[in-house]
Amino acid sequence: MIRCTIGMMAHNEERNVVPALCALLDQELDGCTIDEIIVIASGCIDRTVELARHVAAGDPRVTVDVEPERTGKAAAVNRLIKQAKGEVIVLSGADTLPDRVAISSLVAPFCDPAVGMTGAQVVPVDTPDTVLGRMSHMLWRLHHLMALRRPKLGEMVAFRNVIAGIPPDAVTDEVALEAEIHARGYRLVYAPAALVFNRGPQTLHDFLLQRRRIYAGHLALAREQGYAAASLSLTRVLPLAWELLGSEPRLAPWIPVLAAFECYGRLLGKRDASGGRKSFVWPMVRSTKQVQPVHRPLAALVLECRPNATWSTAARHRVRGLARETRTMLWWNDDQCRLVFVVRPAGDVPASECARIFARDVERAIGGESVLSAARVVAFRGLPSVDAGAVAPGTVALAATATRPERATARLVASARRR
Repeated sequence: MIRCTIGMMAHNEERNVVPALCALLDQELDGCTIDEIIVIASGCIDRTVELARHVAAGDPRVTVDVEPERTGKAAAVNRLIKQAKGEVIVLSGADTLPDRVAISSLVAPFCDPAVGMTGAQVVPVDTPDTVLGRMSHMLWRLHHLMALRRPKLGEMVAFRNVIAGIPPDAVTDEVALEAEIHARGYRLVYAPAALVFNRGPQTLHDFLLQRRRIYAGHLALAREQGYAAASLSLTRVLPLAWELLGSEPRLAPWIPVLAAFECYGRLLGKRDASGGRKSFVWPMVRSTKQVQPVHRPLAALVLECRPNATWSTAARHRVRGLARETRTMLWWNDDQCRLVFVVRPAGDVPASECARIFARDVERAIGGESVLSAARVVAFRGLPSVDAGAVAPGTVALAATATRPERATARLVASARRR
């Protein structure tokens, strides 16, 4: 049994910290335990600390470490490493929502003593019906294709508790961790079965700020530590864009747009790096900081396909058309035989129930084709609403994932409603 410490870095995350903590406390664990969850609250001037302490009051595994002044994420990660007691440390952002089996899937590769670090597969909750929503989807698809060939780990990672820390001026903490773990002779492993949901930038300013910061951080790390991130060189990225185009020809008009945005972001990042910009406390990318509406939590529908299942062209079109008609985000991975839908509430119907209805709609769209093996609905909690419920049986056996609100969360909900 692998003992884990989960660290959550938070700066002014009052909208996200409760759902993110609840998603971690609701994990279905296999082969590992969550011994502690440490929230590093850095320079928060909102209710992040108060809300995190409410959750901590209901579960002794959760502690809140308050850093009075924001000194950068690398410093927060180092603060976590000094406190962590688990043999594996998981970094989970307050602005992400992990799947119910994400931690188990992320930690499973550590049964191999040669493995030193793992990373989850990121699924954006944005619907790809806007320019920036489509850009986020394409970027994370390219990230997925890259990580399958050469591990590029981000958003939610786990690593062996064998390092003292990372450079305090590191801008890209995950890549800095990769460098430290790789230097000690351990392998990096991509764990695509571990799903984590995030939200992409909603404005061009935030998109470029994010791409600029990442590239500047990669250049600085390559210069100072001699470690090149998998995506540093465009010569590795361009063949993947061609592969993505081959699997989804409808993206042809959008790839040049993404390339232009990315190149401009890299140009800005290179200017920062060559100009000796030393600030490691970058401005927040604010539009990524609300993964789901505060009062109307999302749900995820995960459909697993049968091994070697073959989808007919007609069935693919029907499923994609169903997602477009309902403005439901669809993430389709042929290599993992998995479909992921991010479902929003409709009127007074909670997202979890909408997801169950949508599962039946997908079954009807597929018709008689026997391609699905199992499905599960993941109901994320919100604030102040707590979304719970059993999964209705259907043609595909749905795994029930009803949430289990702690007393502290119930008090928090009552407090929020009074306000």
